[in-house]
Amino acid sequence: MGSSRDIAIGPVAVVSLLLGTLLQSEIDPIANPIDYRRLAFTATFFAGITQATLGVLRYDTLNSASAT
Repeated sequence: MGSSRDIAIGPVAVVSLLLGTLLQSEIDPIANPIDYRRLAFTATFFAGITQATLGVLRYDTLNSASAT
């Protein structure tokens, strides 16, 4: 990522920029704004489900390891 004392760009911002670029290459946001939003919401929904699932699995692993 590099380093700068003036600007900080984290992984969430980078992923947001990449997702926006990818969506614009697939669907034109000006010509099809409803489909563009639908695709963006679907992508972010599945990213959230994946994050929640990984969080639950990690918590479950930590919980079972600490019980022994």
